[in-house]
Amino acid sequence: MIEFREDTHQYFVDGKEYPSVTTILGSLTDFSFVNKELLDRAARFGTAVHKATELYDNNQLDFDSLAPELFPYVEAWDMFLAEYNPEILSVEQRVASMYGYAGTLDRYVAIDGKRTIIDIKSGTVVPKYTGLQLSAYGQAITEGGGIVDQRYVVHLQPFKFKVIPYENKTDFITFKSALNLYRWSKQYAWI
Repeated sequence: MIEFREDTHQYFVDGKEYPSVTTILGSLTDFSFVNKELLDRAARFGTAVHKATELYDNNQLDFDSLAPELFPYVEAWDMFLAEYNPEILSVEQRVASMYGYAGTLDRYVAIDGKRTIIDIKSGTVVPKYTGLQLSAYGQAITEGGGIVDQRYVVHLQPFKFKVIPYENKTDFITFKSALNLYRWSKQYAWI
């Protein structure tokens, strides 16, 4: 069983803490040169876009209470759904891997019969990290008996979207390297 504590962004699998995919990949980046307030604002906005699309896909979105700045992004998501016509298999699915990490997969869908994992982005897309992120979620889905035929980012912008496919077969090998570096760095966290 996967437990997610939203306030601390921690995942626990059968009572044992697992690092998140985001935390693992975050250990490879340095955003100290970016204004913290700007980063926090972008993160809050991205979270709001995710929540709005989640509510939309679950037929629970109240458009009357939707913040005006989110509407163009929900419309972009609706445009993606209309064009690609995915069968939504899961929304915001918690996943964990035998490799000892966990995360939340934005969407698991079928598009033209192909099982597809989707990460929804509303800010800057960092391709090299996103491919690793999607591969980690794909591995967890596969371990759980699912099939992953393709990996996509759906980059939402006001009233438009872009689908970015990720096909690099070495992404998961690289993600495992990042996981090993993350674990190694934790040994020296006290220094």
